[in-house]
Amino acid sequence: MTLLEVRNLRLRFDTKDGPLQVLDEISFKLEAGETLAMVGESGSGKSLTALTLMGLLPPGAIIETGEVLLEGRNLLTLSARQWRSVRGRELAMVYQDANSALHPLLTVGEQLAEAILAHRKESPSEVRKACASALGEVGISAPEARLDAYPHELSGGMRQRVVIAMALLARPKVLIADEPTTAVDVTMQAQILELLEHLRAKYSMAVLLVTHDLGVVARAAQKVAVVYAGRTVELATTKELFQTPLHPYSVGLLRSAPSEAAQSMASVLAASPSQGPTQSPSQAPARLFSIPGMAPSPARMPVGCAFHPRCPFEVARCSRERPELKAWRVEVPSNMHTGLVTATSRRAACFEQERVAAAAVASRTGWHELEQLWLAKMEPRT
Repeated sequence: MTLLEVRNLRLRFDTKDGPLQVLDEISFKLEAGETLAMVGESGSGKSLTALTLMGLLPPGAIIETGEVLLEGRNLLTLSARQWRSVRGRELAMVYQDANSALHPLLTVGEQLAEAILAHRKESPSEVRKACASALGEVGISAPEARLDAYPHELSGGMRQRVVIAMALLARPKVLIADEPTTAVDVTMQAQILELLEHLRAKYSMAVLLVTHDLGVVARAAQKVAVVYAGRTVELATTKELFQTPLHPYSVGLLRSAPSEAAQSMASVLAASPSQGPTQSPSQAPARLFSIPGMAPSPARMPVGCAFHPRCPFEVARCSRERPELKAWRVEVPSNMHTGLVTATSRRAACFEQERVAAAAVASRTGWHELEQLWLAKMEPRT
């Protein structure tokens, strides 16, 4: 069942130099009980999308078009008072910087209590009991004593767990986790991901995981939305994306993954049917690849496909027309016929989907040819 659906969300900022289009047709669906990862480079619009879903737009932000449907209800039509009843109870957010999310002059217990009292009236003893239970549930030892601690008295990992506990106190239907593992070490990262997975399964929540780490995606998400320059450019299951990416930007992100992330990606591929000879991403050359060029500024967005100045698969129409986010059509054999059918779970905004997919599959036996395509693309033109 679709719990949250974002349709063609467009958002801009009006500045003295003119309008800046920062979100341009963001679209995805989030099913009950699943985790969808939103990935892309810094500045691609991931965190701004998350804030829009929470109704926490910065000053000057203007929503041009689009819908944010929570169980069929368009949240963009809510008043400020209605938003206050939705935040925490139906939608909650784990922010990437626990230090900024927690007030330094209030105890942990006071801040957790606020999350409860914003939605229901309970006695002080009941509130304290619920807060201590929430801290224990996220793995904090001696939770009763931690309620009287201030944020600076806790470790970074414990502060992150407090923020998660705060988000879950009202049992939201959708949890938005914005880079929840950025400020913690690798060991704590694994613990946080396991905790989120446990809580998702326990409460049948839907989780929107905002990240740039493909290793996190491989471990925690069932589906992926790839975002570039404020636009959704590919939607797929995690296995589909890692096995056969359809957008050149997705190919570049996968190729740019460090060895630790590549090992997680390889484990996902190992669980999928093989399509011919394959090579684990961890066997790629030691030199770390990066996508040449820079993501465009909203003030200087290219005409046509925003990725075409960096794309090795560019054709003439890419610099003139903008591709729609459309379903990938694949040939699927059946007992009755063999023909083209629409694979609705796969969508990509690229004119050259088939060519990209073929190159991605071929690259499993070696990345050299794909890298040469990129290098040739970025050579100065005479």
